[in-house]
Amino acid sequence: MISDQVNIPLDNRSFRYGDGCFETMKMVKGKLLFHQYHFERLFRSLERLKLRFSQNIDSNELLRQINELAESNGHSGFARIRFTIYRQVEKTQKIGNKAGYLIETMAGDEATKHFNEQGLQLGIYKDVQKSCDLFSAIKSNNYLPYTMAKIWANEQQFDDSIVCNSFGRVADSTIANIFIVDDGIIKTPPLSEGCISGVMRRHLMACFKSEDLPFKEEPITIDQLLNAAEVFLTNAIIGIKWVAKIDKSEYTNVISAMLFENCIKHLFSR
Repeated sequence: MISDQVNIPLDNRSFRYGDGCFETMKMVKGKLLFHQYHFERLFRSLERLKLRFSQNIDSNELLRQINELAESNGHSGFARIRFTIYRQVEKTQKIGNKAGYLIETMAGDEATKHFNEQGLQLGIYKDVQKSCDLFSAIKSNNYLPYTMAKIWANEQQFDDSIVCNSFGRVADSTIANIFIVDDGIIKTPPLSEGCISGVMRRHLMACFKSEDLPFKEEPITIDQLLNAAEVFLTNAIIGIKWVAKIDKSEYTNVISAMLFENCIKHLFSR
């Protein structure tokens, strides 16, 4: 079924309330990258949202369905996969715990295979303060804060914008986790600062350990961000994108380019 033929009931709780979560995954030459990380995060999110699939749905079955749909749609070679979960409506009108889902496959963007030669330009969006709680790390279907931050970025002709938490510190961007290089140390906000629990974030943190690179998870202030040597964004689709400028601050890309070359490039070009 093509996308404009999909019917969503008016009482769908994701449509009405943003009740659910999602995963965005990358497929390269028939392999779903980091699928173990994605499914671990998915089932952890379901647990926190008090949602459950029917008993015959597990990670192996989800992987089978994704692979089957990608092949059917002609997207097995290089694709972006979106897996959307929503709370099903109960006949009693009570808020239940049964999870429904929708799988989409889309042709991949060739630009995401490569490290960006031209650095991104970001702004700091101040009209939203992301909460720091049990649910802030989930990729929630309630995307309003990030939507407004992205609209503002487009209006200002920025590539993306930084979203801060309720303490005025850096949380993440509208689509990615954020890292800085400060005094030779790679730093990123811990999940307690309200950022999404990113799959590429997790992969890179394992790479830092294996490569013996200096790294810390710690709160990042706006001053630290603006005075860093490097800033880069990460997610499962883009890999790493280096940031050239935020406000009047300009950044290099030595560490981010090295990380892409050593930790990501071989995955994206399988």
